[in-house]
Amino acid sequence: MRKRYIIALALIMLSAYFSPYILSLAKSSVSLQASNEEAVSAEEAVTVTLKKGDTVSFGTYLGEPIIWQVVKVCDDGRVLLIAEDIICFKAFDASGEDSVYHQTQDVRLYGSADWESSTLKQWLNSAEETVVYSHCSPEKQNVYRGVNAYADEAGFLCEENFSTQLREMITEDGVFLPSKSELKEVFKSNSQRKKHSSTAALSSDGSAYITTPTKAVWYWTRTALGSNNVSVVAVTSSGTFYKTLAYDSSTGVCPALYLSCANVAATGTAPYVIVGGGEVK
Repeated sequence: MRKRYIIALALIMLSAYFSPYILSLAKSSVSLQASNEEAVSAEEAVTVTLKKGDTVSFGTYLGEPIIWQVVKVCDDGRVLLIAEDIICFKAFDASGEDSVYHQTQDVRLYGSADWESSTLKQWLNSAEETVVYSHCSPEKQNVYRGVNAYADEAGFLCEENFSTQLREMITEDGVFLPSKSELKEVFKSNSQRKKHSSTAALSSDGSAYITTPTKAVWYWTRTALGSNNVSVVAVTSSGTFYKTLAYDSSTGVCPALYLSCANVAATGTAPYVIVGGGEVK
């Protein structure tokens, strides 16, 4: 009996000793497999000329590929993409005290409706693991009811979501929210403007507002209401336009961006998986 106990104890000790190495080996194997899959994708890429109505997979968020709609091909060659689904729920601008960006009491309480200085614009266009905000970071105390704070989240364009090659395809316009007029131009009816939650949005939402992927939800535009400096125009669940306060953290984010060229290196059929820009030899 004593021998069996000693042998069992020895096995446990050996397992504890070698488990970090086994785990490291497993991680290396997964990493190598991912690298090989990326290499295969690049080798299989062909040149695709995007046109209005196409859908593309471009970048990821929380490990989920982001599907975009090609809604416009410009005369100068740029291609306007709008996310097919809501990718997350975040405040447009965090509330809080700031002598430069939040000069009035209402803005301190509810955040600013100014897109250019908004915390959401800063997050969408940051590739940093730690986003340094110009004012009032979107912490719990600075967003509505403390839900969906994103002060500690890496920037949307971080390496985990977009490779350097993919980021280089985005024009200097950066990532933005479509304006009310842009949405009316590309989506002619209320039903076309309705958006649903992606799996990533549902899994990361901390509010009780969102329940199923079949439920259309509100999402931001970048258009300020105009009658005050704290309300932003949003698209409602019925596809109409209304207003909500800038620090509302249960409103969806449906980003848009311009690709610099319609000719892209991609794999598969629609939705094309974009792996880079330019001609493929």
